[in-house]
Amino acid sequence: MKTLYKITIIAFFAFLIFDCGEEKVRQNKLGLTDEETNTVVLGLILNSGYSNSGNGTVLDNTSGLEWKKCTQGQTFRSATNDCQGTISATYNPVDAQRYGATPLTFCNINGNGCNATSLPQVLTISTTSNGLVSEAFSSCAADRTSGYSNWRVATFAELKKLAIGGQNMMTQYFPNTVEDFYWSSWGDENDSTGNTAKAINFTGAKFAEEKSVNKDTKYYVRCIRNR
Repeated sequence: MKTLYKITIIAFFAFLIFDCGEEKVRQNKLGLTDEETNTVVLGLILNSGYSNSGNGTVLDNTSGLEWKKCTQGQTFRSATNDCQGTISATYNPVDAQRYGATPLTFCNINGNGCNATSLPQVLTISTTSNGLVSEAFSSCAADRTSGYSNWRVATFAELKKLAIGGQNMMTQYFPNTVEDFYWSSWGDENDSTGNTAKAINFTGAKFAEEKSVNKDTKYYVRCIRNR
């Protein structure tokens, strides 16, 4: 199955390379340009390997990784297979913007205190050490969704792959995703000050937009684990 997946991806990118000489913008019967159609097709390919487990997790069958369905702060509802807030949540359970999701910091201070300095600069700290605290790391590390204890903050590459399929494909598996930035577990290696980390935007108009943000900013978090 993985071999077929790899062949499909290679064939798709080969098509893009040999087709790039056409300068005229063309539209198909659906009103999409070639570039837009390619994006849709690539999204379908990369997201076709996901499956809902029904227990609050989503399995990526191509990588073997398992995602937590709900954003941190939300509660999985098995009866409706979706994510909502709780009565005690900071935000109203039916808040159409957050659905109970909790914004968290990458680190309580800027600099490389909460992450490794070697590449990739992965988030490594979960408890207070010399005054350093990572709310994002601690939240995933303490998570026990479906009885698992090895949840972690998703890497930048993992979030990018998740975003490639577009908003409709992603929310099919991850309902009530907040339309805002989500932290990755990677610091920005191009920032010599170490003050920023990488985040991905899941807002409709700017879906999949990348951004480097000060680490003490509060953004949302989605956890993942190695099976």
